[in-house]
Amino acid sequence: MSDLSLPQYTGDFDAASADKRDKLFAKLNRDYAVLLDTISLIDRLDGDWHWQEFDSVIPQSKLARWLKDWGNPGPWYEPLPLADLQKHAMTLHLIYQVFYYSQLDDIEAIESLTAFYDLLLKHPDFRQAPDRQHMARFKEQPQHRQARVNHLVSTIIEHEVQTVRMAYAVERGFSMRAASLLPVMYYQMGILLRSPSGDFQKIRQCANCNAYFWGHGNRRYCYKSECDRRRVYKRKKRGAK
Repeated sequence: MSDLSLPQYTGDFDAASADKRDKLFAKLNRDYAVLLDTISLIDRLDGDWHWQEFDSVIPQSKLARWLKDWGNPGPWYEPLPLADLQKHAMTLHLIYQVFYYSQLDDIEAIESLTAFYDLLLKHPDFRQAPDRQHMARFKEQPQHRQARVNHLVSTIIEHEVQTVRMAYAVERGFSMRAASLLPVMYYQMGILLRSPSGDFQKIRQCANCNAYFWGHGNRRYCYKSECDRRRVYKRKKRGAK
């Protein structure tokens, strides 16, 4: 278990004023920054990974940076344990992966989809035990495959957004209310998967640091200074000498 300390989440919504809270939610509704930072916490998974082995796939350096940027995502009155943050990061990462690979139909993509789907089925809070027949149908029948992915992802997101509430004021219109950042990330994921403007297809993975980011066109690198394409090119050029 990691010994990183969890700072108090500074954007706690219950303690904030209504205006500050509404502005924060407005920002979260316009972009997917916190969601993309969260799924980027996960390093490459292999077939031998098991739930609870978070330290093997979430580097402490990435976790420390996330906490510095976003703080403790739990409610102000009850900071979230580190293991729970890691579990939710993994859950969101797997949801993204199963949806990404479900859009592809080559053999390698189907193998990756099956592996990620199997991991998501074994989620400690939604544990399901797929038999061999179920997994065989999943691999061989495209319609069955997409239906099962949709059902599992819907079940998880619906469960996690139960604490989100809607409020209304004539002056400001509708706004969201949530006690912590966690349901907001699941809300964002749900919006991302169903965006009519094709937002899901605009997600890129940085060719330098492997972080996920919102990209346009053929952009290959994220917006961090160390991933500036000119800096990356210079480093590669020096390394080739």
